[in-house]
Amino acid sequence: MSEKINHGKVAMSWWATNLAAGTTSATALRARLRRATQPSMVLSERAVYDLSQRLGLRQPLQIHRLAKTLGRITQHDEKSLMALLGGSDPKLSPKRFNRLLTMELGDVAYAIGNAIDLAGGRCNVAQISRDVLFWGEPVRCRWCFDYHNAPAPATLQTEIDEECPL
Repeated sequence: MSEKINHGKVAMSWWATNLAAGTTSATALRARLRRATQPSMVLSERAVYDLSQRLGLRQPLQIHRLAKTLGRITQHDEKSLMALLGGSDPKLSPKRFNRLLTMELGDVAYAIGNAIDLAGGRCNVAQISRDVLFWGEPVRCRWCFDYHNAPAPATLQTEIDEECPL
């Protein structure tokens, strides 16, 4: 039986070491990830390869999406991205929020990256990592609750938080 990986925790640790550190190399890696126009440009980074190994990821586009997303985050916040952007006076308009909910998997890194920029580069690193890796209807449903600053039903939270090997 394979060991379950806590993808959010691993991604958070990797981000803290490789992208959040106040070093020249962290700043340079963040910039290269943001500017990369092709998945191969992201995958050629040794640190990204190390992340994929730690997470047990084997799908190049999945690794690309996660690394591109993490490259947009400048500060960890305990709140989820949608909790930061939603609420009674949302920074993200309902129309843009609905577009995010209907985006195709291939657009995830770009669209979420723009939302992270709108949040000032802040969000919960572990949560957004799991959201990008396990993008699907359960994540979209939880985002609705987060956007409206309401607690998600326990059954929905459990379904999303279950980490399974990819």
